[in-house]
Parts: sequence; structure tokens; C-alpha cells
Amino acid sequence: MHFLLIGGLLYSADAHWQEPALKFLELPDRERIEQMRGQWLRTTGREPSAEQLQFLIDDELNRQILFNAALEQRWHLSDPVVQQRLVRNMRFLDAQSTLGDAELFEAALDMDLHLNDLVVKRRLIQRMEMLAFATVAGLVPDDSVLQSLYQQHPEQYRNPELRQFQQIFVSADRYSQPGRRAEQLLAEGLTTEQLLEHWTLD
Repeated sequence: MHFLLIGGLLYSADAHWQEPALKFLELPDRERIEQMRGQWLRTTGREPSAEQLQFLIDDELNRQILFNAALEQRWHLSDPVVQQRLVRNMRFLDAQSTLGDAELFEAALDMDLHLNDLVVKRRLIQRMEMLAFATVAGLVPDDSVLQSLYQQHPEQYRNPELRQFQQIFVSADRYSQPGRRAEQLLAEGLTTEQLLEHWTLD
């Protein structure tokens, strides 16, 4: 009897802790796309182009992938921010509850509150992004990879041209036709230093 009882408890615990992560990607529906379009309009003041709207849709799918990956890692079971958020949600739903934080957290998981809470999603996605960036930051590409990237997209690695100029003021108080005087100075092809010296002499 004891063996069967312990086995049943272990089986139940394993079924709970091995909660299957979401494996599917759900394309944003028309309502969600309109929400993204409206948010873009409010942020930028203009309608998104077809390419920009596709970028928003791709970003939404990428966030789903990261969220699913975080669930596979079971980070929602140990992350303190997620735990606090779900416990707070449970206390909001039932302010009279006498259950402890651990029990409320278990109840929230049973209700799948972690799958739909925006704060929980943002937290888990942020952790996945930090993990990805940390992994990439530790990689050092060799010269052949860098050369290949440069040849494929040279425009991304060019420094913009820098130009300098100085203004020479030709006063209308000194010259009756300051525009003609300025053209005369330019026609002489003088350097900036020569112009300044010429102006001092004038």
C-alpha cells in the first residue's frame, strides 16, 4: 500500500513538473495586426508600410519562439519575478484567501495564468534574449568570416564622409555690393587662411 501511494504521488508530481511547453506558433489574427498597426501609428505618427508591418508580425512570432523556449527550460517555475507576479494575481483574484505564497503559486500554474500574463511573458522573453546575447558575445569570428561579411554588405561598414567649412562674412557696411565681393573672393581661389589674411588687410 505504501509503495502504491508513494508511486502515485511521484507520478503526479512528475506530470506536474514536466509540464509540456507550447510547441505551436500562432499567427497574429486580424485584431492583433490592427493593434500593432495602431501602436505603430501612435508611436511614429504614420501608417506602417507593408515591409514594416511584416517586420512587426515576424517580431511577434520571434517572441513566441523565445517564450516557448523559456517554458521548455521551465524558467517560469523558478523565476522570482514570475512567482511574485502570479502570487499577486492570485491575491487580486481572491483577496480573502488564506493560502500561502507557495500554494497560490501552484494554483496559478494549475490555472495556466503564466501563459497569458504579459508581465510574465516579457520577463521570460527578456531572459531568453539575454541568454542569446551572452552566447553570441562570447563568440569571436575569424578573419575569413569578417571579410565575407564585409564583401556582402560593404555599405554597412563604410564611415560617412566628413566635411569641414568656415564662413567668411562680407559686411554690407564695408561693401556696397557684398555679394559681388564674395564672388570675387571665391573666384580668386584663395584658401581659408588666405581669405582670413585678405580680410584682415581689407
